[in-house]
Amino acid sequence: MSTADDVSTAWVRRYHPVVGAGKRLVCFPHAGGSASFFRPVSARFSPGADAVLIVRRARCAMRRRSSR
Repeated sequence: MSTADDVSTAWVRRYHPVVGAGKRLVCFPHAGGSASFFRPVSARFSPGADAVLIVRRARCAMRRRSSR
């Protein structure tokens, strides 16, 4: 991954960053879900693993784009 271990971006969230973790858990939201669903998972696995949460584009942005 090219993102620094302690950085969140528009597409990646880290609620409990673990710098230099030996393990990384990548979580994709379920249909209709969001990255915040995995906040408790991130807390549970910290500090043993770095939970990287993928952020989906907002549905309203997708609707605006498709209505053009």
